[in-house]
Amino acid sequence: MRSTRGTWGQLSPCDVCGQRTFWADSRQCWGCAACFHPPCLGLTDLGSLPFHCPSCQGELQRAGVTDITLDHNVMHTVVRGSAPAVNPDELSRCERVARWFFWDGSNLRLRDPAERMVVPLCRRAAMVSEAARDLGFPGGDRLY
Repeated sequence: MRSTRGTWGQLSPCDVCGQRTFWADSRQCWGCAACFHPPCLGLTDLGSLPFHCPSCQGELQRAGVTDITLDHNVMHTVVRGSAPAVNPDELSRCERVARWFFWDGSNLRLRDPAERMVVPLCRRAAMVSEAARDLGFPGGDRLY
């Protein structure tokens, strides 16, 4: 996994073409934090959906990791209210899963009383290490 880079207002290089562009014009992978121009990945519109680059998608799927943000049909249902053209069984599955989540415009959240945020994969390990360190757990990285 690559380190996180790019903040609003900074120029970040696209990992495909290398051209620097404002980070707001790029998309950051939720898995590795790499930046991409949607056209460089052959995509016309990623909208505001959480995004995983092809490398992270393949790596996570090969490892058997399941993550709601990897399921494009479910994420489309959460963010836009309906799945893209799918069969009735897939539509039913997407609606059942999506009812537990909502998109606030920039964060995926659980529909629970606390409306907890679903943390992007690229930030989870650091968050757990920081919490372990703050709580004084020895060997904090082993908790992840």
